[in-house]
Amino acid sequence: DWLKATIATAAAVPFASTGSAWPGAGQQPARIRGVRMALQSASFSFSGLGLPDIFKTMQELGLKEIDIMSEHVEHLLGAPGIQLPGAGRQGPWARPAGAPPGPPPGTGTPPTPATPAAAGTPAAPPARPAGRGMDPAVREALRAWRLSVDLARFRDVKAQFDRAGLILFSYNLSFNDSYTDAEIERGMLMAKALGTSIITASSPLSVMPRVAPLAEKHGVVVALHNHNEGPEEFEKGM
Repeated sequence: DWLKATIATAAAVPFASTGSAWPGAGQQPARIRGVRMALQSASFSFSGLGLPDIFKTMQELGLKEIDIMSEHVEHLLGAPGIQLPGAGRQGPWARPAGAPPGPPPGTGTPPTPATPAAAGTPAAPPARPAGRGMDPAVREALRAWRLSVDLARFRDVKAQFDRAGLILFSYNLSFNDSYTDAEIERGMLMAKALGTSIITASSPLSVMPRVAPLAEKHGVVVALHNHNEGPEEFEKGM
């Protein structure tokens, strides 16, 4: 219900602009009743949307600013082993196979519980962050790709954001212990090629002593998500 109300509001409220609609680079962030509104591209998990369709959806909603997951960018550029976030999983709105039709979502009726997979037909595994559960050969191929890919391709992605009139605020790159120092540093350069010096990371604290000096070297801010950490661990990370 909140999402429906928000989208209705977005359609009705004018957004801050520096000129004609969607002029590209230099646009001001979207504001709804004075509140700055942006997205994290994990919002599109389960949807199967790649970057071009994310652009289109943001334009239709009147939203301009995004924290973009590395998976969305690397999938667009053909990185080995990278799936779109949520690939292989049904969305939370999906009706189990064979379930009778019911009222649309948001009418106040509780959703139908998911039906367990039938014996012998395991559900597709969820996409995992690069390095966790990935085949070692594929992981090594991904590392080699990251270390060798032309950074001009990332600048081209930034140009796509500019042409769409969207603001790439930050790059969500979740370093983990499978990353080498060279791969971490390359991630900093990728972010800067995308036009940002801000990386958001859902990362274990164990990798942070290697991330911090490289972030300082390249003038990159690394903002930590605290998904699995308590206050004491998060303080150590900071």
